[in-house]
Formats: sequence, C-alpha cells, structure tokens
Amino acid sequence: MLALFCDSPINCNLEEEQAIFGSSRESRRFFSVNGFDLVHCMGQFFSCGGAEKDLHAAINEGNIEYVGQALADHPELLYSKYSYKLYTPLHAATACGNLELLIILLKRGADINVRDRFGRTPLMISCRKARWNCLQQLLDNGAEVLIFSSYCKLTCLHYAAKIGHVDSIQKIVTAAETSDHLEHSWGAKQFVNVRDRYGASALHLAARKGHYAVVRLLLEHGALVSATTYINNNESGPGSTPLHFAARSESVGCVKELLAWGADRNLLDYKGSASILKTWHTKD
Repeated sequence: MLALFCDSPINCNLEEEQAIFGSSRESRRFFSVNGFDLVHCMGQFFSCGGAEKDLHAAINEGNIEYVGQALADHPELLYSKYSYKLYTPLHAATACGNLELLIILLKRGADINVRDRFGRTPLMISCRKARWNCLQQLLDNGAEVLIFSSYCKLTCLHYAAKIGHVDSIQKIVTAAETSDHLEHSWGAKQFVNVRDRYGASALHLAARKGHYAVVRLLLEHGALVSATTYINNNESGPGSTPLHFAARSESVGCVKELLAWGADRNLLDYKGSASILKTWHTKD
C-alpha cells in the first residue's frame, strides 16, 4: 500500500475541482492513469483497493443490496471519505441522484451536513448537479441551508441559482424562512442576499445565466436589485450589479425583469460602464 501525505489544505478552484496534489490537473491525471484510488483517513491520503472503493463503486452502480450489507458489516464506512473529492457515501448517493440509497444512509445516521474536500454538503451537491429529488429529502431531514463552500464561499442557493430550477429555489428559500437558526441569526432576507467570495449574490448568478423566472422569485423574496460585486473573478469586475451581469449575457428577460424592479441603469461598474445598456440595445 502506498501512503501519500498532504500536510496542509490546498485552495482548490471550487468550480473546476483541481487536483489535491498540486494545483494542476496533471497530478490528478497521473494518479488516475496509474490506477491509484485515493482514500482519506485521519487527515492523510492512501491508495486503497478495499472496502471504501467497493462501497463507493456500489453506490455509483445503485447496488442497494451490496451497500446495505457493507454498512452492516462495517458501520464505520458510513463516515469514510473517498476519492480526491473526499466524498462520503451520502455525497456519492446524492451526486448519483439515488434517492433510495440516500434515505437508507440517512436512516443509518449519516451526517447530513458533512463536507467534502471543497467544503460542500450533500445539499450543495444536489443543487450543483440538479438532483432535485434528493434536495427535497435533504431539506425534510434538516439539512442546513446557510453553509459556505470553502473556496468560492457559495451556498446551496448560489448553486441552485446557477442551474435555474425555480421550484427547488423556492424550497430552499422556504426552508430559510422557516429555519429557527436563521430567524435568530441572519434572517431569511439576508440569506437571500448572501455574497460569495467575489461579492456575487444568487441574483447575480441567475441574471448571468439568463434565468429570468429565478430573478423574479429572488426579488420577490427580498433580493437587492442593485447589489454590487467587490472582487474581480475574471468574468466580471467589482462594482457589477445583476443588471450588468444580465446585459453582458444579453439576457433580455432578465434585463427587463430587473428594470421593472427598479434596477439603476446608470450605476457604473469598474470599467465605467452603465450596465452596458449604452452599447447593448435591448431586443424586442
């Protein structure tokens, strides 16, 4: 067995999921091509072909009988973290959209708010991969909506806004509005307006992707129509409002929706552009 040690956490690009060994994709490709499977144990990484690998393979295949027997024989596998993503079985079941397995794991006591390598919970994974059947089950079992990923500081609402599934975003917002934790701390409206690492809210991300129905829903629940970003993320610079995002993406529906809610078309971004509406004409 080959032991591989990682002394400190590595800032991984959340969206592209760079390799944990170094910052390049070549590292991950090396281990994949050479047949190494990485398992996390006690803060270290080991190549392993044992029970963890078989369990996660069974989850990916939807082999419910094998998963049940493996967990009965080795209950500790419920908390194991496998592969460079450090997925737990609950992460893996969610990523596959296997609701039956997810329910089994929750009944066995899986930590519903457990984090993967990038600080993502199973609820975030359900939003990122559009596993909406799993999202409802996770929310029903008390999954926390106000958790930030470790690198980009995204919440489940940010991920869902990118995808643009209106019903699921409504469920997340409803969960925030009925959360005792949020009621006594942040508050639901502040949750809707929470920013990522670059200062972008869920409204910014929905506007960028052209999800005008999501834009409307977020605004109805208190999203700030002219909130501005504050760090350059290589896609937009500081001072950008959701209207800037929508105009750059030429999303007519989002532009009209934002203007209807009072977005200021004269606000300047870091380039001195007023929502790009002077150079981009709204198409009828």
